Amino acid sequence: LSLITSFIFERPIIPSGIFVWGNIIFLAIVCTSGAYIIQNIAQRYTSPTHTALIYSGEPVFAAIFAYLFAGEILTIRGISGALLILFGMLVAEIELEKIFRKKEIESYEN
Repeated sequence: LSLITSFIFERPIIPSGIFVWGNIIFLAIVCTSGAYIIQNIAQRYTSPTHTALIYSGEPVFAAIFAYLFAGEILTIRGISGALLILFGMLVAEIELEKIFRKKEIESYEN
């Protein structure tokens, strides 16, 4: 769909050099396909909840690496969004029921 809309709304430039096409093919095969293959293999060894948490953290890690390697600056809105994602991951991962149950047991013992 992006190819169709690019021809409708833009004037795309199709690369002509063999070096450029080599890079495009390498990125498509090794980086994209390789990432999906590794993700599928790794998902066998973790729970669906952990997988969802890892995927939801992807934009946060992308922003961190963009800052470290490309010098991009996050706005307040971006920082607050990243913090909300990380907070949501913590809430989903921490078993609050066990913590509250432990406090109830301690209060009964005292």
